[in-house]
Amino acid sequence: MAIPVGFGGRDYPDFGVSGLENTQVTITDMSELAVRLGSINRFDRTGVVIFEEGFQYGIGRWIQNSSAEDNYVVPSANYFSIVPYAALLATTDDLNVYSGIYTRLPIPYTSSMGFEWHVKFYDEAMLFYFWVQLYTGSVEYRVVFRIDVEDKRIDILAKDEKYHIVYTDELNFGSDSPFHVFKVVVDFVNEIHIRMVIDGVDVDLTDYPIWTDTEDTSPHLYLYFSNNPGPSTINRIYLDNIIITMDEPT
Repeated sequence: MAIPVGFGGRDYPDFGVSGLENTQVTITDMSELAVRLGSINRFDRTGVVIFEEGFQYGIGRWIQNSSAEDNYVVPSANYFSIVPYAALLATTDDLNVYSGIYTRLPIPYTSSMGFEWHVKFYDEAMLFYFWVQLYTGSVEYRVVFRIDVEDKRIDILAKDEKYHIVYTDELNFGSDSPFHVFKVVVDFVNEIHIRMVIDGVDVDLTDYPIWTDTEDTSPHLYLYFSNNPGPSTINRIYLDNIIITMDEPT
């Protein structure tokens, strides 16, 4: 399993302005350039960005994982954090339905990594899952966060294969709420969760080791988001601006 060499090495992201000729000083990411020019900054800005998804071109590179076609994730311009679209995870009022999307990325790194996303909870009775599985070729690491919108609680799956409550403070959920900014930082090398950021509030997670298991699946990263509502309710979640970083401070 490769350990990334970091800034300026072979793991340098191939986007931004770094490929231009005749530049004296390179700025590797266009969002960083925007911040330096005075744009409003909504990012944690730690780590090196290796993946970004703003759904500007729809959800074509994501795979549907929904209970029925009526619950498929679709691009929506009703609400968004990054123009012109967000991904709408919506469910009908049938029992045992869910709406989700996932992707598999060629990221074979055991590094300290960050996972950031913006989300707007339009309805108040649902469970929202953020799910990562990192495969090294011999080990599977699993990072799962469960946001209980109805009870306003966030749980984390730890090494003991149980969910633990890590956040219970009040959040402004519901149709009038803004996009909430979440970020989770994990250290895959030392197999430990590091921290969670919710709208600028830091939550220490170092008491919770990462769930691991032996697994010979080829190295890659699996990333999944899901809206799992309560019984007989229509639920809508708007998901936007997914960012993955590596070399996070621990």
